[in-house]
Amino acid sequence: MKVLDAGVVVELLAGDLDPARLGNEELAAPHLIDSEVTHVLRGLVRRSVLSEEQGTFALEGFVQLTLTRCSDRECGSCDTTSAPTMPPTSR
Repeated sequence: MKVLDAGVVVELLAGDLDPARLGNEELAAPHLIDSEVTHVLRGLVRRSVLSEEQGTFALEGFVQLTLTRCSDRECGSCDTTSAPTMPPTSR
């Protein structure tokens, strides 16, 4: 099982991450993934990095992802995949 963080999910939905890089393993995420991803997508739309249409499309894609939600303790035993290093954004 591969554990994804919110950064990886957002890059998958709204960025340049090739889904093939995730492989064929079952995917898991920390139990807060839903609030984290929606928060980031909302921020991207508010800052006009994504259009409303792109944000909606990304959110719909997120809902369709099959992710096992797990507590921090449960996710700790899995292969963790973190977001690629991204430059800081100005507020």
